[in-house]
Amino acid sequence: MLAVDLPFVTQKLLQYLLSQALESGAMVTVPRTGSGFQPLCAVYRRGFAEVAERSLLEGKNKIDSLFARVETCVIIEESELVRLGFSGEMFRNLNTPEELEKAKEVRSGMGC
Repeated sequence: MLAVDLPFVTQKLLQYLLSQALESGAMVTVPRTGSGFQPLCAVYRRGFAEVAERSLLEGKNKIDSLFARVETCVIIEESELVRLGFSGEMFRNLNTPEELEKAKEVRSGMGC
């Protein structure tokens, strides 16, 4: 799963998440940074849909709390992301015109 408002997520990170999910067989493979889980940039197996649906029916809408309910959940910690050359900044999302302008500045500073 990848949210459309995460323009700094790279193909390399997505490939890494997918490889970790395939290697582990985990129901959920999710990065976690200093600001918390990044559930909108994660790998979910089809079986997770049942867990999520049950939670929604119970009126519980926060996905993070479901990670403890699944048999296997691989959490990629920020320290591992940094060690591999990824930045927590890549999870910066864009929801406002101001955030878009700031992202353009960051992107141009990256030479993109």
